[in-house]
Amino acid sequence: MKVLAGRGLISLGRGRRATVIRPSADLLGDHLSALTRRDPASLLELANIRDSLDGYVVELAATSHAPTRGPALMVAEQACERMEHATDAAQFQDANAEFHRALVAAAGNEVLGFLLDGIEITLGSTVRSAYHGQLTRTAPPGADSVKVHRDILTAVDGRNSALAQRLAGDHARGVRRGLHQRIAAVLSEGERSEDTVA
Repeated sequence: MKVLAGRGLISLGRGRRATVIRPSADLLGDHLSALTRRDPASLLELANIRDSLDGYVVELAATSHAPTRGPALMVAEQACERMEHATDAAQFQDANAEFHRALVAAAGNEVLGFLLDGIEITLGSTVRSAYHGQLTRTAPPGADSVKVHRDILTAVDGRNSALAQRLAGDHARGVRRGLHQRIAAVLSEGERSEDTVA
């Protein structure tokens, strides 16, 4: 029971029965983070998975009839406004995360939300922890990035799933290039350190 509690699967209280804890993306994020700490290159694999899931999210959101769709799209629009007026990278990234969470809510798929939250915990914490300062947040993206998000939202709102998927794919490839450059810098620095030690 203590092992299960240590894994975050059950809750143990004095004088009470053990209760099952509602699944949390934090636990998934912890496991994925441990994996990427051992192998920074696996971040790219994780980013590829997220990109595929993001494409599925916009497809579902565009065709969804879930009651959460309308309010969620309003939240996504507000997130776009926050991105547009962000003064630093942290504000932009918070608004960007809110935008994508809103699309998941519009899709009405709880499982997708769980998976994407776990992946985002890993990618976000890894970039912020900067592999001991080697990976850094970039400056807040410009108007082009905000426009891409607005275009995706317009396509989803107009129930044009094909266009929404294409725009999401284009956006993902651009983001992945930036992540690839940062990871390549970390790997290159690690190789130089090993050569110095040798």
